[in-house]
Amino acid sequence: MMRNILLAAIAAALLSAPAAAAVPAAEGFSDRLARLPELQRFAALRSVLANSNEVCRRVESAERHGSLRNLAMWTVRCTPTGEFGVFIGPDGSAQVRTCGDLAKLKLPACAPRPAPATTARVAPRRPR
Repeated sequence: MMRNILLAAIAAALLSAPAAAAVPAAEGFSDRLARLPELQRFAALRSVLANSNEVCRRVESAERHGSLRNLAMWTVRCTPTGEFGVFIGPDGSAQVRTCGDLAKLKLPACAPRPAPATTARVAPRRPR
C-alpha cells in the first residue's frame, strides 16, 4: 500500500517534469526523488509519512544522507510532529521511524538540518 502511494506520487511528479533519459535501475527511487523539485519531493515524502500513520501537516525540510544496506535514508522535518527517518528501497518501498526510535533500534541517526540563524536587524544611522 505504502509502496503504491510512493510510486504514484513519484510517477505524477515525473510526468509533470521534463522528459529525461531512462534512469538506470541501480539509481533507484531515492535518486529520482532527489531530482524532483522541492515542492514535489516534500509532497511525496509527506504522503509516505501519512501512509505510515504519522502526522505531518507540512514538511519543512527533507535531506538525503547515508544508507542502510540497500535503503537510502532521508531525514524529514515535519510540522508539528518533529523529525522522521524515512528509508526508501530501490523498488520504491518505504519505512518510517521517528528519529528518537532510530537510536533505540541502533539504526543510523537522523542528521537534521540546523535551524536557520536569526539575524538581528540594525537600523541605519541617520546623518547628523
